[in-house]
This record gives sequence, C-alpha cells and structure tokens, in this order.
Amino acid sequence: MRVDLLLAKGDFDFQAALPPGSDDLVQDLEVGILLDAMGGGDPFVREVCRRVVLRPLDTPERIRFRQEVVADALAEPTIVQELYATTSRALQEKRGIWGLSSQYPSSILTGAVTQLELFVPHLRHLRALAERAAGSVRSPGLVALLAGLRHDLDDEYFAAISRQLARLRFRDGVVLSAGLGDDNGMVDIVLRSSEATRSRWKERLHLGGRTTYSFVIPPRDEAGGQALAELTNRGVNAVA
Repeated sequence: MRVDLLLAKGDFDFQAALPPGSDDLVQDLEVGILLDAMGGGDPFVREVCRRVVLRPLDTPERIRFRQEVVADALAEPTIVQELYATTSRALQEKRGIWGLSSQYPSSILTGAVTQLELFVPHLRHLRALAERAAGSVRSPGLVALLAGLRHDLDDEYFAAISRQLARLRFRDGVVLSAGLGDDNGMVDIVLRSSEATRSRWKERLHLGGRTTYSFVIPPRDEAGGQALAELTNRGVNAVA
C-alpha cells in the first residue's frame, strides 16, 4: 500500500542525495533548531523532516497537495499520531522476533509466520482507525490513505490471512511429495496440504488396517533426525 502523503503521485525518495550546499544552509540558518522542534525527540521523524525540508517543492500543485495534508493533520492531530504510533509499535515488536536471519528455511518460515501473526492485531487497529476517521479528513492525501486501508484490510483479507497462517504452522505435520531421479535421489520435492493426507481417526488410534505406509525414526537416531530435518527444509524452502 502506498501512503502518498508527501506527493500525490510517486514515492518520496528518502535515499536521494540532498542538493549541494545543504549542510552549509543548515549551519548558516541554524535549521537544526527547527528540525529538533519538528522531530519532537524522535530521531526518525527528525531525519525525515531534514530530507523533506532540504528538498523543496517546485510546483503550485505539489505545494497545495502537501499543505492540504498538513491542514488536516493540524485539525485532526490524533488521527496522524495514532497512525504513526500503531506502525511504530508493530515495527518495534518485529525487531524482537528471531528466525528471519537464520540459514534454515524452517526457522525463517517460523519467524515470518510469527511476524505476520504479530502484525494482524495492528492491521485490524489500522482499519478500525480508518473507518472511524473517514469522515474527519478532507485532503486528497489522507482521504486516499484511509480509503486504501479500508479497502485492502477488509474482512476477506483477514479471513484469508488467518487460514494461511494456520496452515503454515503445520500442526498436522509437514506433507511433501517427491520423485526419484536417475541416481534414485529425491527430485521435484513439493509441499502439500496436510488436509488431503490426514489419517483417519481409526488409524490414529491404531484400530484396523492402515491405508498408507510409514516408518518411525527412533528418538536416539540423530542421523535419521538430521536427514528428516534437511528434507523438511528442502520442502518448505520455497514457502519460506
């Protein structure tokens, strides 16, 4: 989703080089005092303000667009503050999650799923905020942002993501299919849905005959456990 509060079309490039002489301008006009006030003690906001202030707009249309967003923010400061606070909380919680930096696909996947599960309540809060504030803003920038939140974060989205996250927890185990290569090694490993291969309740209770073949790795078989873990990693790698 594009936020588009600084420009009506196109993202503001925060990585672009500042105009020549920017540092001299900041020093000569003591712009740092202004930036400190704009940042309000938040280093990230201050840096954003520095890059925006030092790259002024050059058309009346762009100036008008941004000033209308500012007018909305001044009239309804709680809306903008809550949008920023919700996003900041989500990103702060994300930093405490392990797994994404791991070299093992299963750990990467676990970390990613945990991260998405953590984001869901924050996304619900953003949608609730967008619904509550929809009639309170007038600027094209904020109107479009709140409309996008309501559209993209609808009930269908949350139902779909809940189903997918539940599947990716693999509570019924990881189900893979594979073929045999020319050297009898495994090829074409594909992750499958566990629902289609779920055993019958009689089989789980060891009542009656089995409809599938299986084997059990002894608890002390470290080599077998490692081989199974490697196979699982190969199977979930694409999803991770």
